[in-house]
Amino acid sequence: MADFTYRIAETREDVEGAVRLVYRNYVERRYCNLNRFGVHFYLYDVLPETRTLVALHGDLVVATLTLVFDSPLGLPSGKVYAAELDALRRDGRRIAEVSKLAVDRDLGARGLAVLKGLFRVGWLLAGRVRGSTDFVIMVEPHHERFYARSLLFERAGELKPDPEAADAPSVLLRLRLEGGPERYRAAFGEEPRDANPYWYFCLAPDVAGLEAEARAVDGRLQDMHRLLETGRRLPSPAPAERLYMDYRLFSIAFVTDKTCKEAERRAQKGLFRSEIEAYDRLLAALPPDYAPERRARIYVDIAEAARHCGLYERALELAGVARELAVGPELQAAGYRISAAALHFLGRGQEALTEIRAGLALAGAGNLDRGRLLLLDGRLAVERFDLAAARASLQQAREAGERLPRGPDADRFLAQALHTLWLVELDGGDLTAAREALRAGGQRLAGANRMLIGQYHSAWCHTETHLGRPREALAHAEMGLRQIDPASNPYNAVILVHARGDAHSAMGDLAAAMEASREAVALAERSRFPALIVYALCQRALLLAAGDRLDEARRELEAGPVDQAGSHPLAEVNRLHAMAQLSALERDWAGARELRAAIAGRTGRVPLYDAVSRHERLQVELQAGDLGAARRLAGQVFPPERLPGFAKYQAAWKSTQAILVAADGDARRSMELAEEALAIHRSGEARRNLAEAAVMMAEALGSCGLAEGHRRTCEFLKSAAAEVCATRSLPNCERRLAELRSIPG
Repeated sequence: MADFTYRIAETREDVEGAVRLVYRNYVERRYCNLNRFGVHFYLYDVLPETRTLVALHGDLVVATLTLVFDSPLGLPSGKVYAAELDALRRDGRRIAEVSKLAVDRDLGARGLAVLKGLFRVGWLLAGRVRGSTDFVIMVEPHHERFYARSLLFERAGELKPDPEAADAPSVLLRLRLEGGPERYRAAFGEEPRDANPYWYFCLAPDVAGLEAEARAVDGRLQDMHRLLETGRRLPSPAPAERLYMDYRLFSIAFVTDKTCKEAERRAQKGLFRSEIEAYDRLLAALPPDYAPERRARIYVDIAEAARHCGLYERALELAGVARELAVGPELQAAGYRISAAALHFLGRGQEALTEIRAGLALAGAGNLDRGRLLLLDGRLAVERFDLAAARASLQQAREAGERLPRGPDADRFLAQALHTLWLVELDGGDLTAAREALRAGGQRLAGANRMLIGQYHSAWCHTETHLGRPREALAHAEMGLRQIDPASNPYNAVILVHARGDAHSAMGDLAAAMEASREAVALAERSRFPALIVYALCQRALLLAAGDRLDEARRELEAGPVDQAGSHPLAEVNRLHAMAQLSALERDWAGARELRAAIAGRTGRVPLYDAVSRHERLQVELQAGDLGAARRLAGQVFPPERLPGFAKYQAAWKSTQAILVAADGDARRSMELAEEALAIHRSGEARRNLAEAAVMMAEALGSCGLAEGHRRTCEFLKSAAAEVCATRSLPNCERRLAELRSIPG
């Protein structure tokens, strides 16, 4: 049509006119969100090979389409039709996608003819200049007939929703450019008129000129984009060239901002793998020398996401790249922090501490950056059982946080600090103070991401476990799991799924506990964190033991965790604890004593672990029937007052005291203590814990030769265990209960 001009956009005015027209049409159809610039760019616009085509009426852009040529980044339709495109690639096809097609509504019926004019330029550019073999395009089903009849497109993919267009129904169409002229001539004849695609695309007098112009413009754009990629400018740019280059930089900044915001939204939802994918695609599209500080921020965000996903080696590498690119101390500090966390998970604890010290030594680092490094330092100190160092780092972190202006960043940081304080208070043996820390932190979760909310549910879950309330612990585990994406955050998922298994186990549902354990092991292996793998495998071994599959439990413990636990103190304690419990069930008292002593040698600096370890050594001697050794250890055991609020510990303490009091001949007090211990388990609905405690006390009375003199207590304990076993499948407990029939009473 003579009233219209068709060309490849190589001026700011053409590009801006195109993206504004697309924006108007897409906003109207809700394919994109409003923005203050009134333009619509997407990731493929950043690629140097992408070309925008425009139709102009005078100086006004009235139609546009974008040609995206296949590259390592793929094609826009790849999110929906990956298999179909891969099949074409395997056949050696060189694909170009027609996208971002928009026509001014005011053109009315003339719009279809203008659209054909754009397609002609695209045909020449893709087929003759670039050597593409195929066009593909995603269209709504009611447009398929037009493309098939007018341009001979064929269906290449079935009906699917398009996530980039508000899930509008779409089909993938394909036009074979190779052999296209012959097919057009066969279908449309040779009549010399614009309405005949064969004549218009192949024979019209202006075709040769259009092809020559397309080749020249494409070459000029390649030269300009190549210079932009290397950070250099045209030697003597004309004003129009300068304007074009400046607008291209704006488009790159726009796409970068847009992608980063989308990635941040994914991170806020805990979808870290999706966040990594978005950033990886952006980095693949950005010019290599574009905005080093901005790219450093992107590398920091990807490294953080990679750490959450268990990709520790990649997190370490990306954090190093970020530090190399970063100019200011903020991103350098973030790089050191992420490197330290990744090194910790890789079992390289000393190197992690070195990275933290280097980050804290940075000149000019702000309170938030220093605070985050100190928080990590405190958390790692907890895991190596150095609570004094943890408290010192945490105190400095809180002071840094309190100097921050009140706002979402400060709230999130202080919520994280209070979560770490919860852990320190818990391990320090003060459950009351730990709960206060959680409540205070909960008041700052309004702007928190889903991962942090999930971590708070995990903390409450563990708190409820110590309070002897597994049902409440289970509720928090389930709520926490709803906050995170296990594929993106396997570490926190394992902690919560493990807690879910422990809660089911405490309540006596071994089938549900084992199902949770299988999931925890799979997630732990995906996390690639050795300590977490040990944690999950130990739980599975103990559940096998509860099912009276002791040989399988022993094989589980000996098959893999040993080599993976050594570089993580807490993992090694978990492994030793599981082995000690299994040895006791096997009545290998010498082995159980040796393992409990090894645990005591590792946990003496942590009051909670120390208290539990002392008590469990006492319990082993009572079950083994060595009252002399038990009496010597009894004076070293912490009374419940030393661990305020720990109902589960209180129940265990009362259980062993019941045996010691029985040995002193006080049958009435022994019975009272046994009743009180079981009442704690019963009040929290910890049915299996109740049965296990009852059987343990009855066994200890028999082993110590006290059963005959305490018939009433023995009968009470066996009856309580039998009551639970009648409604719960607890094979190990049931077998041990049956063996107790030989004990008088």
